[in-house]
Amino acid sequence: MNRYATRLISCLFLFAAGLGIAHAQTPTRASVDKLLAVTETRKLMEQNQGQVEVMMRRAFEQNMANSPDPAAAKAVADKVIAKLAGQVRQELSWEKMEGFYVQLYTETFTQPEIDGLIRFYESDAGHAFTRKMPIVMQKSMMMTQERLAPLMQQLKTAIQEAVNEQRRTQQQQGKPANSR
Repeated sequence: MNRYATRLISCLFLFAAGLGIAHAQTPTRASVDKLLAVTETRKLMEQNQGQVEVMMRRAFEQNMANSPDPAAAKAVADKVIAKLAGQVRQELSWEKMEGFYVQLYTETFTQPEIDGLIRFYESDAGHAFTRKMPIVMQKSMMMTQERLAPLMQQLKTAIQEAVNEQRRTQQQQGKPANSR
């Protein structure tokens, strides 16, 4: 056999062996399901949906704060939020998202990694992490919103200045300015 054929066979053997190793490390559905259970992923998703509704409500309240008829604005906001929250709950329900999570974890982690994560989340430290992570996320979101509030005001100001500049330029050129 010539060197080329020997090398080709060696490469094919290594490639096949590599596929076998990669396949052997693909996590089982049962192990991924167990990880999702011990991390309380479903519960976290449901909590996040509630937080999304709170954020929508705050956004509506901020946008309608200067409404000439606050009661009517609140009624409209309540109706829109209820509809949007229902759509979010439906589209992000566990029944629709579970397969996505299983696929994501299966494609991302190996079996030994899933096993290690399960061991961690079943430990006292893992239970504490799971129990406290929603608090960390909620506080993180609140802190981020607080930090973004001044930035959003600066952004509104910058946009208004750009619109005003465009209007001045158009007026100087004798073009009618947009009524926006």
